[in-house]
Parts: sequence; C-alpha cells; structure tokens
Amino acid sequence: MLMLLLARKTVLTLMFTFLAHSVTAAPAADWEQAKLLFDQADYESSAQLLEQLVAAGHRHSAIYYNLASAYYRLDKKGEAMAALLAARQLAPRDPDIKSNLDFIHRQLSDKIDLYHSTSLFRTLAFWLDTSTPLQWLWIMAILLCSLLVVTALYLVSARFARLRPSLWGLAIATLLAAIGLATTLTARTTWGAVTSREAAVRSGPHSDNTRLFVLHEGAPFVLRSVQGKWLKITLSDGKKGWIASDDTRIFAVHGALSFSQ
Repeated sequence: MLMLLLARKTVLTLMFTFLAHSVTAAPAADWEQAKLLFDQADYESSAQLLEQLVAAGHRHSAIYYNLASAYYRLDKKGEAMAALLAARQLAPRDPDIKSNLDFIHRQLSDKIDLYHSTSLFRTLAFWLDTSTPLQWLWIMAILLCSLLVVTALYLVSARFARLRPSLWGLAIATLLAAIGLATTLTARTTWGAVTSREAAVRSGPHSDNTRLFVLHEGAPFVLRSVQGKWLKITLSDGKKGWIASDDTRIFAVHGALSFSQ
C-alpha cells in the first residue's frame, strides 16, 4: 500500500509541476470568434484576437497554426514563419505544420534550413525534434507507476516472483524515459524569424558593431540569449551573431522573453 501511495504521489507531483508551465486551453468563445473572422476574410481582426490569446498565456499549437495562416494572408511571411515555428515546438510531428513551414520556406530569399544543424549529439538523441518534454513526462509517469506497482506485488508475496524480469524491464524503461525527458528539457530551443525586409546580423549587441551578414524576411533562427534589445542568434548552418529584436518575431512557448527599453 505504501508503494502504491508513493507511486500516486510521485506521478501527480510530476504531472502538476509540468502542467503548470504547459499549454492552457483557449477560451472557446474567443477561439470560435477568431476562426469565424478568418472564414469571413477579416484576417487582421482574427490575428489580433489570436495574439490576445497568446499574450494571455494560451499556448497551443492550433492557436499558433491559425495565427500563422492569418499572418500569411496579410502578407506577413516573417510573422507567419515565427508562429509556425512555435507551433512546431508544441506539436513537432504535426504534418500540417510541417507542410505549411515548407510551403513558406520555399518562398523565402534565404534558404536556411528549418532544423538544427547535424551534430553527433542530435544524431544520437534522434527524438529531440520529434517529441516534447510533456510527452516524455507522461511516458515516464506511466512507467514509474507501473514499476512501483510491480515492485509492491513482487515484495508482497513469493507468488509474484515470476514478475522479476518484468521488474527489471520496467526499471530500464523508466530510466530511458527519464533520460529522454532530461535531454528534451536541456536541449530544447526557442526559434524565431526575421520580420523586416532586410536585417543586419552584427558581431556584437550594438549598431556600431561589424555587420557580419544580412538576413531577409522569414529567415529562421535559434535564439541563444538576450541583451537589451539585441538577440544573439544561431542559424542552422552554424552562422551566429547579434540582431535587433525590432527586426524579429519570437513566440516563446517555453516562457516569457524580456526586452529592455
């Protein structure tokens, strides 16, 4: 009984800790109104309402996906790319998100890969681009609960001695799930996109620093750090530098960003 209570407490603690920082459902009325406005070709109003949902902390792949559709109809390819990149971070295996990302990517001036550059770490941790921390949490929670239940049965009576192989199997599976969760948490990144027609990437966080190269509207990048109103970014081809935040759009699905005035 003690083992079962411990399992329940552990799983619930993990779930509530994680869900406190995860996606929250959008108010049904606002969500339906945004879709209705889009169907009526009022893309500006639809985008504004969806932006309000995002600003209120409602982080769901469908919100970012529909927001990207509204942006694209308004000829804002940079904002559309940023919204789709955010949607991908929440639903990395969604085929519609991938299809729309590829569709916009083909129209961009800068042919920068939409995915991380190949590295030994990302090759070995192949699940990073196809799963989310929340998904790994659920897997680990289920396995941990099963492990504790089987352990309790094994210890209660000799009749359950045959469960010993299952016990070891569950222990190994739980450990692997914990590794999967840990790596997705530590390796997750924040993507953004350029929204200006042309934006300079410099060697430092100031307009007086050397201009290294130029990016154009829609170019995707990975955010590394923020200093004032400058962003340190990395491209999938390994290039890096600093870009003014006013030339970009980032939807921080993992937490809020703060830019100095």
